[in-house]
Amino acid sequence: MKKFTSTRKVAYALTVLSTALMLPTSGCMYSPYNDQIYASKYSAVAFNGFVKAPNALVEIYVQSWPKGDCAVVGTETEWELLLTTYSNDTPTVDWEGTEWYLFHATKVVPSANWCSVPAGPGGTPGGTSYKTHVTARYKHGNSWINLGTVEKNFMSCAQQQNGDGWAMYNNCRRTGAGSHAVAIWAKP
Repeated sequence: MKKFTSTRKVAYALTVLSTALMLPTSGCMYSPYNDQIYASKYSAVAFNGFVKAPNALVEIYVQSWPKGDCAVVGTETEWELLLTTYSNDTPTVDWEGTEWYLFHATKVVPSANWCSVPAGPGGTPGGTSYKTHVTARYKHGNSWINLGTVEKNFMSCAQQQNGDGWAMYNNCRRTGAGSHAVAIWAKP
């Protein structure tokens, strides 16, 4: 059995993600994943992903809660630019020969962007937790492309599909209207 090095792990993850997402001109923000829980709202959040272009401008947005109402989502939801970063100029090549350019940035989400909610995944029964949403996009030529996102169990789900790209695409990616944003939680 071959031992994975960190480079091989990245190549494997990229192969699985690129096959599953089937988005040849897009990319993916794989961290944070949907419903990821942090120790507190003062914890640094790592934003990791990959895009199809070197030195591409990547923008990370955080949800702004209009009128302080945590239940307001959809057309009333506003987004604030949290940070910008750039993808690497050196590609990581997946097992199919596709070149991907990784990005990484870390930042503490401002307190004003967290909403206090009753006992969500990060809270204690009868207590509270904090919630927000984040999303990312990157500049490709003159266009902005929203990045896909993943669930916590994405890699284990993808492995269960036995390399079947369509099964991964149908069963493991985030879908629906909110698939380009993830909810993140913080313990009180």
